[in-house]
Amino acid sequence: LDLAIGLQVQRQVLEIPLPSFVKDVFEIEDFSRTDLAVPVVASRHLGKYGFIYGGPKFVYTFLSADILEKISAVSGTNIASSTNMWEVGGVVGGGVGYKYVFLMLELNVLYYAYRPTLLGTAVDLSGVDVYPALGLKVNFYSPT
Repeated sequence: LDLAIGLQVQRQVLEIPLPSFVKDVFEIEDFSRTDLAVPVVASRHLGKYGFIYGGPKFVYTFLSADILEKISAVSGTNIASSTNMWEVGGVVGGGVGYKYVFLMLELNVLYYAYRPTLLGTAVDLSGVDVYPALGLKVNFYSPT
């Protein structure tokens, strides 16, 4: 049985695709997102050919975006303030392979708390994220 504490950093800077009818009403500028994640994972090897793992995960997200309104007399007004959010939940997964290469499948379930201010009103957009991940693990050293 192994126990690991990790630190993950992810940065996204992108243009959010919006349908044309939304683009006529709102404009999103300078969107960026930086996630800092701390997973605490216990894993167990299943012989030479596989492993399973799982544990809690905490994520803090720094969000930044300007959402501009485009249809009224005050067109160009920033209608949303950037609000950071946090997520807490868990991860479970496993892998199959041999020595140096393993195919991995993972499931993350995280509750997120997100309460931005839109048009001067605090809005609760909290909820649950459930997402799978598929990966390839390559070991540069094999203990066996």
